Amino acid sequence: MRGSLLCQAVWICMIFPNSVFSENSNATPCQALRLETKKEIAWFTERYSHENTKLIYLNPLNGPKGVATLESPENIQKGYCKGRFLPWGYGSGIEDVNLYTAQLLVALREVYVQTQDPGFAKYLRYYFEGLRCSASVSGVKGFVPRGPHPDGKSYYTDPSRDQVSSHIYGLWAYFRSGVATDEEKSFIKERIQDIFERLEAQKWIIFREDGITKAYVGESWLSKETHAAATLLPALAMAYDITGDVKWMDYYNQYAPDMWPYLDPAEKFKFAGHPLYIYQQLYKLIVFEELVEKIEPARKNTVVTSRLAWAEAMINIEYPNPAGQWSVEHLKELGWASFPTNAFEASDLIKPEYFDRKYRNEHGISARSFSLVMATFRFSVVNMLAGCLSGNADLIRQSDKYMQNLLGKVDVKTFDNATFSLVEILYRLQKLSE
Repeated sequence: MRGSLLCQAVWICMIFPNSVFSENSNATPCQALRLETKKEIAWFTERYSHENTKLIYLNPLNGPKGVATLESPENIQKGYCKGRFLPWGYGSGIEDVNLYTAQLLVALREVYVQTQDPGFAKYLRYYFEGLRCSASVSGVKGFVPRGPHPDGKSYYTDPSRDQVSSHIYGLWAYFRSGVATDEEKSFIKERIQDIFERLEAQKWIIFREDGITKAYVGESWLSKETHAAATLLPALAMAYDITGDVKWMDYYNQYAPDMWPYLDPAEKFKFAGHPLYIYQQLYKLIVFEELVEKIEPARKNTVVTSRLAWAEAMINIEYPNPAGQWSVEHLKELGWASFPTNAFEASDLIKPEYFDRKYRNEHGISARSFSLVMATFRFSVVNMLAGCLSGNADLIRQSDKYMQNLLGKVDVKTFDNATFSLVEILYRLQKLSE
């Protein structure tokens, strides 16, 4: 860890010349990284969260438009987004509040457990209140909404497997953080029990709030495939760990024999998912790696190898590619010889000047070609985070090298999108927890 943090300190000085480490030569690399990370979280919270709800929104809220950067409460309540009926709210800015907030909670918990730093405890409490807010807006027990809007009451009624599972692991992270009060733990126990009783009644499929209509991304958690296995088994382990209800362990024991082969790279493991979003699976496996040691220790190595296999698959996705919206003509405009074949190659293609409008105009880089740059950047930074979450020292070192180089070339704060800044914060927190 010491060598990693020393590299981090050098990286901090390069990217943040006025950083604590640059100003104070007495600060250790660990102290510098902690202080800078807390400053980044404070900035991020002010920009992408709202005091009313304490959730992470996709669009910035502290600009001149304020919450108007999000879909309006009136349209959200009707299930509309950008002029059409879209009850899962894609493009609204509130569609992933549970997903992003929960990821940050898991990462904060990992660091706080090791450091006991009250600065991280502060944000654990803050973002737990966000999930608590999300849990309170629907009158349907166990339902996980997309939202709410900062008005504290408007939400979309079509959730997803990822939203529900992230709500679960975010609550687990706070429950096991050492920060939660007895009252908060009681709330989490009741909330988790309600969620799982709803899942049980719906045969482990995600439905809209009405309990009748299957969600747009409501795939069964019992499907015989890796994504489902990496959702169901960790979730049941968390449910039992939080509630102590043996029913959830009974379900775990019932389903585990059929699911384990899909987590084992030596058997039926198969990576699947969108290359820009699916790193989220690693947070489930990180939690599961901790819990499986208690409930089924002989399987810990399977989780370890599954975690690595998922991360390696993400690094080696060929994206962007010509099967998408780009062609060889767009490559020529950017001066690229070919599409990248993995995240590391994608990282090397990114030049800082691409993000300068004047440069793009002078060099004839079209809006479509710039969209290729943005997709390549997002792909590389998100999937290198996956490498850093792999738990494997060699892949972490390799991913670190490219991640630090990429973040040194591009200031993610210049993007009006929470994803990029969140990924950098998750990366920093991962370094602190190694």
